[in-house]
Amino acid sequence: MDIFFALDKTDPKERIQAFIDGYHNPEYQGFDGPLMRALSVVSAYGAQSSSQSRQHIASATFTLDVTPQFLNPRGAMHGGAVALLVDMCTTLAAAPIAREDFWHFGGVSRTMSITYLKPIEGGTRIVIESEVRGIGKRLLTITCAIKDEKGTVLALGEHGKAALDTKPAKLKSNI
Repeated sequence: MDIFFALDKTDPKERIQAFIDGYHNPEYQGFDGPLMRALSVVSAYGAQSSSQSRQHIASATFTLDVTPQFLNPRGAMHGGAVALLVDMCTTLAAAPIAREDFWHFGGVSRTMSITYLKPIEGGTRIVIESEVRGIGKRLLTITCAIKDEKGTVLALGEHGKAALDTKPAKLKSNI
């Protein structure tokens, strides 16, 4: 499975969908697999240049049907599943503005905060709205709101990410 965004896809939604499609490989057995296979991208936006709106850099909207595999024993979405959802949906919001050597794999998490406002009941469809709030060469901040289909906010997330150099490191000898 490729961890890089499909930079050959210029349409923001198609770029995100290509990343999600990578999780449909039956050989991939990772922790995030079931959630990513259930996630649907609805829309995506990415400013193509710095001259476009600084207020709206990039965003993506997703839906997820809350099925039993994501529930706790009380019938609500498990907090860990919500955290994974925040992690993945906020990371994917950066895909539309990724370029070669600029956030082309989404970076690594530095901080992540989730405020759980109401239980996310099993059997519901939720809408996840993610937006890039600030981006630089090394740091990225994305927020998201998880809502029910009526628009009630169920949880809020904020995710701080750091870019890593993905080129092979030059080895130093201590000898």
